[in-house]
Amino acid sequence: MLMGPPSAETISFEAALAAFGALFAACLVERPRGGTARQDLMVVKDSPVHGRGVFASQVIPAGTVLGIYPGRVRTPNAMLEKAQAAPQSKSYAWSLEIPAKEPGAPAGQLFLDPTGADGHPDRFPTPGLPWLPIDVTLAYINEPPGGLVGPTAGCNIHVEENPDTLEVTFEAMRDIMPGEELYIDYGPQYDRSEYDSVALEEDAMEHEKAMAEHDRRVGVNGAGGRLQGAVVRR
Repeated sequence: MLMGPPSAETISFEAALAAFGALFAACLVERPRGGTARQDLMVVKDSPVHGRGVFASQVIPAGTVLGIYPGRVRTPNAMLEKAQAAPQSKSYAWSLEIPAKEPGAPAGQLFLDPTGADGHPDRFPTPGLPWLPIDVTLAYINEPPGGLVGPTAGCNIHVEENPDTLEVTFEAMRDIMPGEELYIDYGPQYDRSEYDSVALEEDAMEHEKAMAEHDRRVGVNGAGGRLQGAVVRR
């Protein structure tokens, strides 16, 4: 039995199906990273260091993975356009160094942008194709007081970047007690020129005293070393 040519309805359906498939594929590629975080272990609230911060709501054992840094993947040009439209977005954009794919080729750079149109963390980062809401808890993590970094400075969260998956994983470096604020090193690219040098020195002394007292009480040795996350943040 010979089959006739496909009907106009069949062609329209197939075209619509192909268009939907292409749209879904594009959404999948552009999807925001960082879908969930351990909200059972963390809470966002006002920080004595700066603005809002992330605090342990219960004991966080060393080695606990707290989640993946949230944000849409943006090229440097796209991030520049976003920062021009919403300057505050620069405070939350995470810079990812992408290794060269071939010997001698230049390395690349991409950004994770967790912010909405106003430049603040948003469950639906814009602009971008539609996707499911993301958890932006980890976008609020501060640096230690005064921007201190190093083995005695109080960073208690380790950052692991994966340039292949474009994911940045946050992991507890030591046991973290309830009420403690979580800290990361914003990395060498972060501009700390606005930090007050006198306040930084005072913060250093107070913070080291507090950490020494905490370690004495709970028997913790060490608060972590310098990390390798380049955050363009507050």
